[in-house]
Amino acid sequence: MIGINWYEEVNNFCLLVSLEYNVPVYKVAGILSALSPKNRFNRNLDDTITLITHGLDGKYGTFNNNRDKALRILNAKNIREVYNEFKGLKTRAFFLNIYKVYDYNVTVDVWMIRLYKDKIKTKSLTNKSYRMIESMIQDKASKLNIYPNQMQAVLWSEIRGSEY
Repeated sequence: MIGINWYEEVNNFCLLVSLEYNVPVYKVAGILSALSPKNRFNRNLDDTITLITHGLDGKYGTFNNNRDKALRILNAKNIREVYNEFKGLKTRAFFLNIYKVYDYNVTVDVWMIRLYKDKIKTKSLTNKSYRMIESMIQDKASKLNIYPNQMQAVLWSEIRGSEY
């Protein structure tokens, strides 16, 4: 299944960056998560290292507010401060899926909404529709005896394909 190891591979990247730059892995995962919106993944990886090494002097492929959030994460005192930078269900789940690979979080984004649109009957993501999609993915993962974030990554890879 393509995508099944996606979060594990991203976590491994965070571990390597953590060791190379002496930054706790939860901060690296948080920085990568914060820099993610509207950013191609390979650029996101580069931007994570750039933020750690150059801060505000770097050039980034995402919005300035995401860069600023990533800087706050880099300067956070503990994991609670990092976690609190992520306000929504999706952004928190994405951070946790990267940081704690083998967990039960599901990142529900626009691609999951498109995949499940006929079942949730909405084009926007409310807390209720998020939880519905999350539950469907968790059920599907349980039947396949894999983690829900692995199931989500497989579905995401299938629907998004080479666009990422």
